[in-house]
Amino acid sequence: MPEKAKRVGIAVTYKAAIMGVGKMALINNNPREIHRAFTVSIFA
Repeated sequence: MPEKAKRVGIAVTYKAAIMGVGKMALINNNPREIHRAFTVSIFA
């Protein structure tokens, strides 16, 4: 597997995990969790 494809795959997986955390935070209605997920997603 080319190195670039591997990096993109990791990035996509990471983004999907962040989106999952964001959705869970919204379901739990926890502003701190939403903010943390949002902050992490910006830097991803």
